[in-house]
Amino acid sequence: MPYTLERVLVRSWANGAMAGVSSVWKMGRTAAERRVAALEAQRRARGRQRAVERRILSLENLRMVAGVAASAQDEFSSMNSIRTEHS
Repeated sequence: MPYTLERVLVRSWANGAMAGVSSVWKMGRTAAERRVAALEAQRRARGRQRAVERRILSLENLRMVAGVAASAQDEFSSMNSIRTEHS
């Protein structure tokens, strides 16, 4: 399966989220400290996920705008060629 930008971003987010969660289980922490650290790791992971989602939406919007611009350019070119044929 080819590596799309979305797949790479999601994979990098997942790796970062797992790194945050695994660092929670250090020896010497009380149960309450581990819970707080786990909640903080989850919060950071959600923040990374939202950042990835925003980036994907931004790229999709950019792709859509580029498609509209290309479509307008094609239409302009075809109208130009029609004018050239009639003159």
